[in-house]
Amino acid sequence: MKKDQHQKTNHELAAQESDGEYVEFSKELADPNDVKAMARMKAADQRAKKQ
Repeated sequence: MKKDQHQKTNHELAAQESDGEYVEFSKELADPNDVKAMARMKAADQRAKKQ
């Protein structure tokens, strides 16, 4: 795989995970601050969709 293709794949995965719907994450193992940050990101995504 070429370097550019690899970077594009990583970017697509990051976009998919940050969508708020597909997140591969274990809340039991998470830092409490990370859980709070995820909640804020999800709320921000909802506000952005309403506009």
